[in-house]
Amino acid sequence: MPPLNSALGPVCGMIFSRIQGHGLDNATVRRYEQTIQALQSVMTIVGNQDLNEHSIDALVAWPVLVPREYIDLVAERKGEALVILAYFGALLDTQRDKWVFCDGGRYLVDSISQYLGLQWREWLEWPVQALVHSEPV
Repeated sequence: MPPLNSALGPVCGMIFSRIQGHGLDNATVRRYEQTIQALQSVMTIVGNQDLNEHSIDALVAWPVLVPREYIDLVAERKGEALVILAYFGALLDTQRDKWVFCDGGRYLVDSISQYLGLQWREWLEWPVQALVHSEPV
């Protein structure tokens, strides 16, 4: 698997910009930045046809690559952490034809969208739209 990509693409760059402008302390922003960098690496692999054979590896590796503190933020149900998890869910959905993932990605995105509600709708636009535009297997 390629190393973590520190350059963020447009999707991950947008979510990181929102997090930076959300009034969080520097340590939390840094944890989210590390998490989003790992997400960008997975997104790059999943979106590259030449690396398609590594998509499952990248998706399985992501939870191991994120900082432990991010997992704590998810457990605390912090909105920003759940939004990032929804982005990961949209990437999982690209591999829903694999028995190990099935509809897990869609379930993540739908559950997080429902939990966070309308207040976070703009933040969740990309993962929700990714599911809308994906073709069922």
